[in-house]
Formats: sequence, C-alpha cells, structure tokens
Amino acid sequence: MSTRSVFRTLAIATGLIGSSRAAAAQMLETESERLLPRGTFTASSNFEFQTSADGKETAIPFAFEYGVTSRLELMVEPVLFTGIHPTSGRGATGIGDLEITANYLLASEGRTRPALGLAGEVKIATARNPLIGSREADYTMYLVGSKRLNRFDVSMNVGYTLIGRTEGVPVNNTFSFAASAEYSVGSRSLVFGEVLASSAATSSPESASGTNTSPEAPGGEVVGTLGVAHNLAPSFRLSVGVSYDNQGAFQFRPGFTWTIR
Repeated sequence: MSTRSVFRTLAIATGLIGSSRAAAAQMLETESERLLPRGTFTASSNFEFQTSADGKETAIPFAFEYGVTSRLELMVEPVLFTGIHPTSGRGATGIGDLEITANYLLASEGRTRPALGLAGEVKIATARNPLIGSREADYTMYLVGSKRLNRFDVSMNVGYTLIGRTEGVPVNNTFSFAASAEYSVGSRSLVFGEVLASSAATSSPESASGTNTSPEAPGGEVVGTLGVAHNLAPSFRLSVGVSYDNQGAFQFRPGFTWTIR
C-alpha cells in the first residue's frame, strides 16, 4: 500500500495495513494483548489529514471496544467520513468500510514469555464509492504478542488477509507485520511509535486519479509513526501522531480515547 492507500484503506476501510491493520481510530494500529477488563467500554476517534505528491486525504474514523470476558475483546470500527482530493483526476467523499475485530488472549504474560493472542477481523463493504472501498469483504487473521520491558510496553503482529475478489480485477492476498512500543513518562503521559509493513495486494501501479484496475487495492508499503499521549483524567486520553511512508506521504492524526468502566 502506498500511504495514500494505507490511509485510504486504513482511514477509509477503517484501517488496514497490509491489508494492514489497524485501527485508524486508535492511537496505535498494532493489535495488543492489553485487553480491556470485562465490562469495560472505550470509544476513540481521530481526525486524519494526509498529504503527498498525489494529493490530500481526510478521514474521521471511530473505534468502539468492549471487554466481553477477561480473555475476549470485541471492536467495531466505522469510518463516518472520508475525503480523497487528488492533484489530478476525480476525487471522492463518503463513508468508509466497517471493520469488526475479535481479539482472544491465548496465554497470559509470564516472567520471560510475552502475552500471546489471536485476532480475527472482518471488513464489511459499507463504502459506496469505488475509490473508497472495494465493495467486497476482506478477512484477516493476526498472531499477536505483547511484553512489558521496564517502562516500555512492546507489541508485535503477524497477519494474513484474504482480499475480496471483484470480477475482472486481479488481486493478491497479503501478509502484514506491525510492531509498536509505548514508553511511560510519569504516571499520565507516554511516547509511542510503531512500524507497519505489508505485501502488495495488486501489481497494478497506483495513481491518485484512480486509474489503476483497482484503486482501492493496496500496494506494498512501510509506514513509520511517532506520537505522544496524555491522560487529562483517568478515563480520558488525548493523543497526536505523525506518520511517514516509503511513498513520501505524511499524515497528521490527533485523537482521543474515552473509557467507561
């Protein structure tokens, strides 16, 4: 994926990176085994603004998470608005796709062993514009690991996505990798970073005008993100992150997370 694509399919398709993951509405896209306690609910959102030589994109994704049990967490991620404004060719505005993710903790963290889990994600094709979504469902499975190392909390994902096929459009299933780290600064703030990488879903060249055979299908990409977060209250966190990818796209992403226990 070019980050144009990451944020089109991440912001639009609610966050994929390699058919990649992630929850664009969250501070980090990397899945973590820091699951919510049973009965806890969170709502989070970001305003995403991306710019590159191809044009500009904006998106407003949301994520709603619920701790079903101490080992199972469910997340629903709608994208209420996406705007694609290329430097040339037609653009698009509208809602994005919907993603539903279940994350199950297989083994709790030990003294030397990381917490290990399995996550499954379904992308439901709710986007109406073909520049925003493929109108086909995608299915992703992740192996997730998380480990605390003093003030660092590190997570890694390995994923495989079955890309929905559209007649006449050749696409490949994709592999993805994600790694994130959070560093606590005092009791209320932290610095975070992550790296996301994915294989290409299509060999067709992308263009902002959407002239390839499948404009919503991501090509291979690597994205790096750095950011900071601060808890204004125990249940309310503000964050801001910046991302840059191997295609020269830059994204600015302020957001919030609200927790109800």
